[in-house]
Amino acid sequence: MSLTINHQTNDISATSGSVTLDGSAVGGGGTEFISSTDVSSAATANFTGFDASKYDSYVFVLSSIVPSENNGFLGCRFSVDGGSNYLSASDSYKGNSNENHISVFGGGVSNTASNGGINAVVGLNRPDLNNKTALIMYSVAAVNGNGDVKNVADNGQSSGKGITNATTVVNGIQFLFTSGNITSGTITMYGLKNS
Repeated sequence: MSLTINHQTNDISATSGSVTLDGSAVGGGGTEFISSTDVSSAATANFTGFDASKYDSYVFVLSSIVPSENNGFLGCRFSVDGGSNYLSASDSYKGNSNENHISVFGGGVSNTASNGGINAVVGLNRPDLNNKTALIMYSVAAVNGNGDVKNVADNGQSSGKGITNATTVVNGIQFLFTSGNITSGTITMYGLKNS
């Protein structure tokens, strides 16, 4: 499978071949599949397959993530205890953050599955370093409840970033809508090998 992301045009496409981000090749032998989950009527999708001995960074590919409530807002939270708990205090994050989570898509997405849901690539850089805050970067394409493609110009926030407020090792990530459940979709986790 090939995944191509262009932040300038807000395009995300999949074919056969390799992974590119803004025209540059990503991965090859340095990218390794970790896990994938098909989400169905769940409040959250959690990933804890972090391994600092193998990976420096991680990439999550979100495919057709549909909310149960129309105009849903997608966010994520981090865990520092292997997924037992996720940081959810009102001051846990900064950057593109909103209350108790990092806002991955704040433009509101349609809950009609035929509109495609949210399609995104989320990168988590060096979560194993306890002397730095965990940095997340993302690129998103989605259709809102009115059937319009959302982008930066209309507050769809098609790309952005966020960090933890604390300097601690992050070893889990949780995706969730700020209200309602994730009706359907697939999230795949890849590790970027450290050598």
